[in-house]
Amino acid sequence: ATFSGCKAINQCLVDNGGCQGTCVYTGPNQRDCTCNENAVLHFDGVTCECNPGYRLVETVCEDINECVLGCGPHSVCRTPLVNSRECSCQSGFHFPGFVSNILLMGATPWDPLN
Repeated sequence: ATFSGCKAINQCLVDNGGCQGTCVYTGPNQRDCTCNENAVLHFDGVTCECNPGYRLVETVCEDINECVLGCGPHSVCRTPLVNSRECSCQSGFHFPGFVSNILLMGATPWDPLN
């Protein structure tokens, strides 16, 4: 057999280079880890964390449906923005004292009557 020389090892071919997201081969014994949409690379350089308002489902960060928290009786909920929900009342009902009906998760709605 003829020796054809040494070849670089592509770290991405073994266990995805240790990356939780995508492994990008950048040269011999070098690789970069990147994350899928709606995620950021953790400081450890291999783990991906979902952005606020998203949750990890298998390998993809999906938008959390904040309407599962509900808006209360006689109301309708929709999610106009990531990490928010918009509550509106059915005909004949109202939210007493609230100026805005958009609720950012983790925030308390401003009530001008208090």
